[in-house]
Amino acid sequence: MRLLIFLLIPFYSLGQSPSLELDENGKYHFQKVIETSLTVEENYKKAKETIAYLYENANWVIKSDNKEKVIVKGLFVLPVHSLFIGDLHHTLTIDIKDGKVRLTFNQLAISGYGIEESTLEELKVKYNKKFYDKVKSKTQDKMILFCNNFQNNMAKKNDDW
Repeated sequence: MRLLIFLLIPFYSLGQSPSLELDENGKYHFQKVIETSLTVEENYKKAKETIAYLYENANWVIKSDNKEKVIVKGLFVLPVHSLFIGDLHHTLTIDIKDGKVRLTFNQLAISGYGIEESTLEELKVKYNKKFYDKVKSKTQDKMILFCNNFQNNMAKKNDDW
């Protein structure tokens, strides 16, 4: 019986992974909570370092900044297929508490060659289902990768070289 429970744990964890979801207003958002062993101040400092590392220019992307919440307006390159590489515009809100950090992506929009800036919700109406599904899938993949990189950077120990 213990072996069966042990074998099911990875599948349960897979089902718990964050995904793009619709909020009460019909807008897509993506959210992940990262558990840490740090205080609010330490989480804030690490989050700011991580933003600087992942966005390369923290001063340009940070729009609001205090020790409990940081708001970032950012842009990711989103390769959808060989003929379309778009930009994923987004707002990232980082909520900070003792022992955890919550990442929330919203205000998601795509732009690129031949595509006027459109929210994911607008893409569903403007373009064919196959293209929309591909963009949505790539958007989710990009956010999962970002969150994993954010989590890994938060977990790094500062060395005193």
